Amino acid sequence: MKQLFLTIVFTSLLLSVYAQEQPRVRRQADEHFMRYEYGNAALLYEDLIKHRSKVDPEVITRLAYCYRKMNAYEKAAQWYAKATADATHAKAEDWLYYGDALKSLGRYEEAVAQYNKYAQQPGADQARVKDRIAGCDSAKIWLASPDTDFVLRNAAPANTSYADWGGIFYKTSYALFTSDSLRRDELSGKSKRYRRSYGWTMQDYARLYLGREDKYGRITIRDLSPRLNKFKYHIGPLAYTADYDTVYFTITNPDRPHGKKMKGWPVYGTRRLMVFYSVNKNGAWQKPVPFAYNRPDSFSVGHVALSADGSVLYFASDMPGGYGETDIWYCEKQPDSTWGTPKNCGPVINTPEQDEFPTVSGGNVFYYASKGHAGMGGFDIFEASGARDQWSAPVNLHVPRNSPADDFFYTVIHNEKGFLSSNREGGKGDDDIYFLSFNPEPLRTPIKPLLTIKLEGSTCPNFLGCCVYLYNKQRGIGWCYLLEDGHFEAMLEADTEYEIRVYVNGTLRQTIPVDTHGVQDATTIEKLICPGQQ
Repeated sequence: MKQLFLTIVFTSLLLSVYAQEQPRVRRQADEHFMRYEYGNAALLYEDLIKHRSKVDPEVITRLAYCYRKMNAYEKAAQWYAKATADATHAKAEDWLYYGDALKSLGRYEEAVAQYNKYAQQPGADQARVKDRIAGCDSAKIWLASPDTDFVLRNAAPANTSYADWGGIFYKTSYALFTSDSLRRDELSGKSKRYRRSYGWTMQDYARLYLGREDKYGRITIRDLSPRLNKFKYHIGPLAYTADYDTVYFTITNPDRPHGKKMKGWPVYGTRRLMVFYSVNKNGAWQKPVPFAYNRPDSFSVGHVALSADGSVLYFASDMPGGYGETDIWYCEKQPDSTWGTPKNCGPVINTPEQDEFPTVSGGNVFYYASKGHAGMGGFDIFEASGARDQWSAPVNLHVPRNSPADDFFYTVIHNEKGFLSSNREGGKGDDDIYFLSFNPEPLRTPIKPLLTIKLEGSTCPNFLGCCVYLYNKQRGIGWCYLLEDGHFEAMLEADTEYEIRVYVNGTLRQTIPVDTHGVQDATTIEKLICPGQQ
């Protein structure tokens, strides 16, 4: 009985302590929320809900909003369902955002039901809900009859379990993209690595990479340029001039964020986007130069696209004078090669919602992603003809280029092949790059590489039983060997880079490079595995 009493007293003390801690946890959660660190805020809001029998309705609404901004549609739908169940505290936009989450999950009938509830709320924007419902109706038709004049496939192994997007073609056999997977093995030692994660998604900051596919179908990925990857926060996407002489790319402003002071709270703000460009001289990228119309204290500028002749530069921005949350704008090149004053692309292209990720194909066909036109889910890809502020009506590219999820950054070259980015179901990570081929030839059976070089590894006696991970850097795959008898053997491909990674009790203790370039067939490579010794 004494032990039970002490347990009850101790449990009561813990509950009392946590009850005292809750106001501090709520304040921390709200601080993260106001700093747009939605991933961190969501963890704390969920913790509050878990330990409280009665929860402030605002906590539930903010948790739902966090998942909405993180594109975590399933969880957003879950928490908006709870937020709208309490009609006395729910706001009109909660039904709208609940419908958006359901729409992005492909649950169109349920989405329409929530949109209709939103439409009944005082002050509801009827035009916004009308376009959303029209998108649900169209999506069901498009899903039933997808386009079949091209092949769309996941561009693995360029993709990871994180966000990989913004693929573009570079010269003849390369592709460029941005990724927040922080592939440390591929980054140059001179590229910027930031130890902290991005509070919005709780992942690393994005960097620019170059990939090349060889005749075996192997993808080699490396750092695009330490000169371009020098910025502290997100970098990408990017666009090139036709002669590959100049690259324009987007960064997140590295300076102190701009915000406002509220009584009793620190100063909160957001780091806005900026555009930089760099010129290639003698094969080396020069020091990046800021775009003339960056205004990080007032608005974001990013996602550059160039017309085929390089005379018009398009970009996305939330600068004043637009039609929606973010619009597509353009500048014209002046006789002195500077860029003229930005002008809006007009209401045919732009909507009251977000319009971003412009790209231009060879014939000045314009592509971009929009949440404002009738579409299948979040961002849908649209095509329009024209230039500057004169456009044909945008056309939705339907299934499979669009899906219930977010589909964006669509690039095409010579009407033969292209890339798009999407966080659709079935991908490898948060955002994936997809490859398109038009009028495809019959699929060829890839050449199977020959395993012609033998690797023999042995370990020191005190490391028996450790895990040796043999990693093929070009294929992005690996195999684990347990050195129970202190020895292992493997067959390797020619002209390939490997790493032997030695783990002891789950901790990486040693990395040994193995390079088969120039090694003759039937050769045996011997490696001693003894962490801490040469």
